[in-house]
Amino acid sequence: MSEIAKLDKVSKIYKLGETEIAALDKVTLSIARGEAISIMGPSGSGKTTLLNMLGALGKPTSGEIFIDGVKISEVPERNLYRIRREKIGFVFQNYYLVPTLTAIENVLIPTIPMGQDSYRERARYLLNQVGLEERIYHRPFQLSGGEQQRVAIARALINDPKIVLADEPTGNLDSKTGDEIIKLLTTLNKEKDVTLISVTHDERIAKIADRTVDILDGKIRD
Repeated sequence: MSEIAKLDKVSKIYKLGETEIAALDKVTLSIARGEAISIMGPSGSGKTTLLNMLGALGKPTSGEIFIDGVKISEVPERNLYRIRREKIGFVFQNYYLVPTLTAIENVLIPTIPMGQDSYRERARYLLNQVGLEERIYHRPFQLSGGEQQRVAIARALINDPKIVLADEPTGNLDSKTGDEIIKLLTTLNKEKDVTLISVTHDERIAKIADRTVDILDGKIRD
């Protein structure tokens, strides 16, 4: 199975005044195309920083990152958005839907630079796939937490990404709704062959993963 993402001795250091904090410390990780990965660890362990690096949300202090064959260090900072737009979909714990927009308008947000009209049918299709065909013109306040997360998943898929990064996707949901979102993510990974990388404290997500990566103090534990 070919490689979709790779971190090679990646460190990420933040400065707080004179103090340096190593959020990641020489992390090496290879992720296969179509794999489901669960990243787990205590708060402050480096999980979100690791996800940010995999999402091209900035560059490492040292080391190399490759995403679908692209060496991130060779991409100008101002052009990283293209990597994110073309290869990566993001799903967040807090949904981050625009409250004044309908479900379909929220799904179309990533397509604004390319012209939304050509993506409207795909947005409808994706909302149908996540079970929201009856709610495409509802605004976030008219949707339950689980429905809002489904909109967020449809938004993550609008550009047909190779990788979906999910940051605590069930964190704000009750157990039943969480089960529904996990089932949806599993279908996405197994049937659509989308690489799924999830940061989570939820053991249910860890169980559906092909592999769990444990991180502590910025280092991956064997």
